[in-house]
Amino acid sequence: MKRVRFRRLPAAAMLVLLLTFLMAFSAFAADGWHRKGSRIWYTPVSGESVRAIGLTQINGHTYYFNKSGYLRTGWIRIHGKYHYFRTTGKTGVRGRMYTAGLRKVLRTGPYGFSADGSVMSGLCQVGDSWYYFSTSRKAGVSGLMLKRTFANTSDGRHIYLLKNGKMAVNRWVKYKKKYYFFGADGNMYRSTVTPDGWKVNARGIRTKRASAAEVAGAAGSASASVSNLRKAGTKASTGKASILIICGHGQGDSGALGKWGGSWIQEQAYTRDFGSRIYRSLAATGRVNVDMLDTSLDGYTQVKNTLNAVIVSGKTLQSRIEGKGTYGAQAYNALRSNGRLPDLLQYDYVLEVHFDASAASGKDYNGNGEMKGTFMYVNSRKSATSIDSSIIGALNGLGLPICGPAVWRSSGLLNARVFQEMGISYGLIETCFIDDRDDMTFYHQRCDDMAQAVSQAIVNQFG
Repeated sequence: MKRVRFRRLPAAAMLVLLLTFLMAFSAFAADGWHRKGSRIWYTPVSGESVRAIGLTQINGHTYYFNKSGYLRTGWIRIHGKYHYFRTTGKTGVRGRMYTAGLRKVLRTGPYGFSADGSVMSGLCQVGDSWYYFSTSRKAGVSGLMLKRTFANTSDGRHIYLLKNGKMAVNRWVKYKKKYYFFGADGNMYRSTVTPDGWKVNARGIRTKRASAAEVAGAAGSASASVSNLRKAGTKASTGKASILIICGHGQGDSGALGKWGGSWIQEQAYTRDFGSRIYRSLAATGRVNVDMLDTSLDGYTQVKNTLNAVIVSGKTLQSRIEGKGTYGAQAYNALRSNGRLPDLLQYDYVLEVHFDASAASGKDYNGNGEMKGTFMYVNSRKSATSIDSSIIGALNGLGLPICGPAVWRSSGLLNARVFQEMGISYGLIETCFIDDRDDMTFYHQRCDDMAQAVSQAIVNQFG
């Protein structure tokens, strides 16, 4: 029998075969990522060929896959808003969506990104500062931070963005050799006298020093209604109480997190849900006047930023407030200058809605059959807490347990301190625990009953 001789392959050919094998093997990586040439895809279940499609969460990051299951990068418009997905990096890094904060894109920007990855538009808060982002619908322009320019906000303010993009607050700005002054809410002063005694014309341009009489007149018109801080509320004067509902968190602060139906849920969404239900229930009674703070705002942020912009004897007004009433008129004046807040002294009671969360060891996402319950925070100097106790008692009557004492006293909560300083009755309700499945099951099943119970407790107090 003739012997068959096999030729030895050159080393270069062996290397090519090895690389081909490795590339083929990498297309079936165990971690779910696959790559062939320039195409990248992801199979959520190891060993299966079904590809991820659309927005997909992988190891804490969000990616976008087209209808064929291939990874997309760059600017992508989703539900009418632009999102950006990284165009560089190794597999698993490329395609990550930018979220929550200020980010440069390919050396352009910064852009403002919301927690859900969509670009910010118009005036938005990031951290403790306000910025204005392009409202254009063009990819790469939408969401771009504006700098060194004027802008008009949706609520009618004329503002200026500094070289770092921050909105000018309580300061002079020099622009094209002319000077303009911007107040605590960022709005330009026009046809008036500035706090430091300069006159500005109808275009906001500084003209000359105001006379003593003009300064006194401007100060008097700004504070005459609160030279002696009036008693809060409308019940005594009209016979009908006025209530304000504030929905906690928002403006970039999602609040506490929980889980429901296999997905993460945010406190800011639930405070607005429950707050709206209470508002509708109160309005339906017709026995009290009721308002709800603009749900695009975070009441805490509005109060904090406004009071931090006012300096009293070398310190911010916010830091001086203790709930004693010493700075009540100054706090009221400052908050009245914020055009996004209502006249707070018209309210007999302010209810701020929140959901609590446990420390890491106490989180109960799966449920253990026991609810943690509800309670109320008030300022430590508040004396009359019957309405706060009544609200918690009403919820307890539905079967929701009380977590500790019904009313907790705190000297640290900012809004509680500020409202106490102005003599306005205020309570912050921790509705239930968002990270406890038993609590949230109760909420989902009884949220309308809970809103009606809170509403009835308020009406019984004032109606």
